[in-house]
Amino acid sequence: MKLQHDFASFIFLLLSILCVTDGCHEERAALLNFKSSLADHSNRWSSWQGQNCCSRLGIRCSDLLHAIAVNLRNPNPDSFILNINSQLVSTSDSKTSTAVQGTISPSLFTLHHLRYLDLSFNDFMFSKLPTGFSNLTRLTYLSLENAMFSDSITTQFANLTSLRWLDLSCSLKIVDESSISYNLTSSLRVTGGLLSSYIYFGHISSSNLDWLLSGVDLSKASQSSKWAEQLSILSDLRLLHLSNCGVFGMVPVNQSQLYLHSLRMDFNSLASAIPKELANLTALSVLDLSSANLHGSIPFLPQLQELYVGNNLDIAINLSSMFAVPWTHLERLDIKSTQVIGSIPASFTNTTSLVQFTARNCGIQGSVLSSMADLSELEILQLDFNYITGHLSQLFQNLNSLQLVFNLQDLITSISSFGFQFSHRKIT
Repeated sequence: MKLQHDFASFIFLLLSILCVTDGCHEERAALLNFKSSLADHSNRWSSWQGQNCCSRLGIRCSDLLHAIAVNLRNPNPDSFILNINSQLVSTSDSKTSTAVQGTISPSLFTLHHLRYLDLSFNDFMFSKLPTGFSNLTRLTYLSLENAMFSDSITTQFANLTSLRWLDLSCSLKIVDESSISYNLTSSLRVTGGLLSSYIYFGHISSSNLDWLLSGVDLSKASQSSKWAEQLSILSDLRLLHLSNCGVFGMVPVNQSQLYLHSLRMDFNSLASAIPKELANLTALSVLDLSSANLHGSIPFLPQLQELYVGNNLDIAINLSSMFAVPWTHLERLDIKSTQVIGSIPASFTNTTSLVQFTARNCGIQGSVLSSMADLSELEILQLDFNYITGHLSQLFQNLNSLQLVFNLQDLITSISSFGFQFSHRKIT
């Protein structure tokens, strides 16, 4: 009996070795061909040596030792700000770019077991999107974010029906200090506009949405009144991020997307109201419609944890009406540069989960509410460029979590090398 057991164990071990040899040998060659087509200036891929391809940086294998994940996302992408002189300035610490550079070898698309592929923030030199992506039919995650592609989407992603995450963004939001101005000739005067903008890393466009999408130029596709109907097939979609995509028209609401928890459509030209039907998407927790040319009011969306509608000059907000009903989950609220009617009501302080309240330049009147001290989780409070009276000293004493306060009546300011920054709080 022991002999039979030992023989069975030997056969199992032999089969395992054969599986490793056959599977890894084929995929090892494909991965090495993929690597050879790219320049690695920072030597990120120094671990890509030896026979065991599953031990290489960014590669994850299944129990049968097939490559199922390739994560070659640039770990330290370049960062920038647009300074007060409208100059694009790098804020990266490293002098050597950690982006790999080149074009994608067709050998990548022979890895038929892949479920996860992330090539974001690398430099593919404005090359076209390879049609081979459609061969990776098991993919559930694909990110080509800011990877310097330039193409129009036709059929490159037509067969990727298992996708739950697709990011093809070609632009990056950066701090924009170019709209801040100051006058030190007499009394200190500071004015500011948008404090963020986008810079482009490639260009991807589409004339329709018959394929799966995210983050591309949809200015042509969204000219149709039914531009978002194709989204209804993505019933498992968790995130829909269409920031700075040139979208015109309505905010898409599809009742079939029961799992959608993040919708970002900032920096578009929607020219519509926020649809109240969004309340039916009960899993939705993050809604970003900043700088989207919206009008109307904010509907009651009790499921939200984060709501960003800043820089929409035609949105009218009555805080008394808005907070007449509880927003029990709300943690972050940004209404800067909107039209707020009246003052901050006492009912606002019932939103005890609030961590961030950004309401600069939106016409708020009245005095500082002492009851705001009940917002014990509050970390960021921005109320500058309003008509609020009173002092915040009592508020500071009671809000132990408060980390950042912008209120020009209570601030000492300083000019940094990149522009105007708020550096120290004065309590009166």
